[in-house]
Amino acid sequence: MTRQDFLNEFYLKLDKIASLALPGYEPAEIAVIASDVQEQLILDKYSSKNNDGFEQTEKRTAELGELVTNAILSPLTYNPLLNVNNGVFVDLPNDYPTNVFWLPIYEEVTINKKCDNNFIKLPVKETTHVELNQLKKDPFNKPTIKNDLVFRLRYSDHKHELVTDGTFNVTSYQLRYIKKPQDINLTTNLTAQVSELSDFVHPEILDKTVEEILKVLGDPRIQLMQKQE
Repeated sequence: MTRQDFLNEFYLKLDKIASLALPGYEPAEIAVIASDVQEQLILDKYSSKNNDGFEQTEKRTAELGELVTNAILSPLTYNPLLNVNNGVFVDLPNDYPTNVFWLPIYEEVTINKKCDNNFIKLPVKETTHVELNQLKKDPFNKPTIKNDLVFRLRYSDHKHELVTDGTFNVTSYQLRYIKKPQDINLTTNLTAQVSELSDFVHPEILDKTVEEILKVLGDPRIQLMQKQE
């Protein structure tokens, strides 16, 4: 669906559904609402802490697949922030607007023991600061080579902290993730695709954008639309 198609169908749907005199909506205003709708749709489809929502079905994976990308990142050689014992920081992709880390899909690290140069890969377990101390005291769940585990803390939107038991070094962090979608633009290059998402998601963005407008206008028909979904 092109940007012009999106605008044309938006105005048609709104005129057909709305039951009250409508104020004029400019393309730039529609784009802001559509961008918010797009982001919420992605969050809803991603849904699960264990990412089951993303890979639950082939359709779901295809819906978000255009935003999936990979990165191999090196830990910072210094700690610019207060870090936990045996923690190292990694800067996440943040090349606005084309490649901004948003949601993780799969994570692993390459490590080597401090006593030799053998490199191996370990999976990464997401945890919280609250859980961290308890897990580090658990011999069956602490971040060791034997337990095949490294902890990962979300320090900020664009920085992760990787935590080990101190007996090995993290040499690289392999990350597959959903990047933040670019905002929808409805004012220029109207022959371009309306969104980075797969084309069959565009009608869903359109319908929910119309719904959001009707919510603002207080149109009672929004309840009927939601029941029909």
